[in-house]
Amino acid sequence: MSVPTALAIFIGFCALAWASLGVDRTLLMSQVRTAYGSRDLRTDGGALFGNVNIGEHQYNDCLILFQTIDDRASRMERAISPLRPVPDKQGICADLKELVTSGPGQPPDFYHRYFHAQTTLARMLVPGLGVAGLRDLYKLLISSILVAGIGLALLDIARRRRDVMGVVWLIVFFVFARFFGLESFGQSLGHAPADLLIVCFLLIVSRASSERPISRRFAMVAAASFGALTIEFEFLTGGLPLGLAVVIGTLPLALAPGGKALKTTLDAAISFGIGVVTCMIGRILLLLMVFGTTPLTASFDQLLYRTGIGNSVNNDASSGLGSFVMRVCSGLGSLAAGMIWLVIGMLGLALVSGIWSYQILRKDENDAVRQRAVALVASNVVLLLWIVLFRQHTAEHAWFIDRIFVWALASSGILFALAVESRRFTTKAPFS
Repeated sequence: MSVPTALAIFIGFCALAWASLGVDRTLLMSQVRTAYGSRDLRTDGGALFGNVNIGEHQYNDCLILFQTIDDRASRMERAISPLRPVPDKQGICADLKELVTSGPGQPPDFYHRYFHAQTTLARMLVPGLGVAGLRDLYKLLISSILVAGIGLALLDIARRRRDVMGVVWLIVFFVFARFFGLESFGQSLGHAPADLLIVCFLLIVSRASSERPISRRFAMVAAASFGALTIEFEFLTGGLPLGLAVVIGTLPLALAPGGKALKTTLDAAISFGIGVVTCMIGRILLLLMVFGTTPLTASFDQLLYRTGIGNSVNNDASSGLGSFVMRVCSGLGSLAAGMIWLVIGMLGLALVSGIWSYQILRKDENDAVRQRAVALVASNVVLLLWIVLFRQHTAEHAWFIDRIFVWALASSGILFALAVESRRFTTKAPFS
């Protein structure tokens, strides 16, 4: 069930990538030139920290747009791996401008890492919408889903239909709306598609379980689809760990309470992984058939580098535990631009309230309540394991990787709501 679902998604995106190469390249280049003229793209740096107009991660935007335009390879090759420039990190937007005004200034180079579904979408949508238009579309879609999630949760509470779950989902959507850094990353051509997947999954699970618990089959298919789609859009920006944490933390809330809920959640987490691995195997096979073994060797070396194991010179790696912690802490502002102390305070409250809530829930007589609490705690372990396993990548890119801690805030809120409800049944006090 999981493999066929993931395989269908992988084949679908391969077909979409092939079809996208038939768009009007002249119009695409014209839209990029227009973006430079209107300052929707800028050549003065790749990262614009705290920028809520065009977004913080301009580097990824310029990279993706470069990939949509550079056609110095066969259609088959570009359908599998787009081309990229190889500048220093402050030069990519200048290289993109050079590409659309006077042509490429350097030899072609394939970007074999990742699946580049973001590039496919940009290639298809920028000619009609423009760069600013596509950014606005992403922000509109994400905002609409969050507003829908909040509104429907309020409606559930007002109708007293599973009102506790209504409060739970209200907390989740409010936290993602405020502490997912969407004001700075929700318009990014690289981040927005993955962010959109996260909030879509949350809305689907919350709505599918609003009338009755979801089935095991639904959980498996949803998790496998979510995993496959996540890897298609993953740029090592946190989608994988956050997606897996969300699967583990939310599905027990949507499944029928009982002894099988935790097992089904574990199976769904495995299905998420199967969705990811199936697509990875498919991509590896395509790379081997078209490019040989060189891309795989380079990708393995990069994996060792990102985990801090590689022997290559690594000036961006933390020099010790203290440096690592400082780098992670310095990136917490990504959850709410310009509000670093608010984020730190909220994370502190989340830790305290989460511990208090878990202490209550683990003593609850209801096995289903205890299982939900265990799953929520386990979901946060996923985040911690990821930042430690990919410690070099975390240290270098904490300014956007830290956004995964939005789930720490959301899950602590869920634990608190469940703990208050647990005490209500114990003390017969009204829920408020």
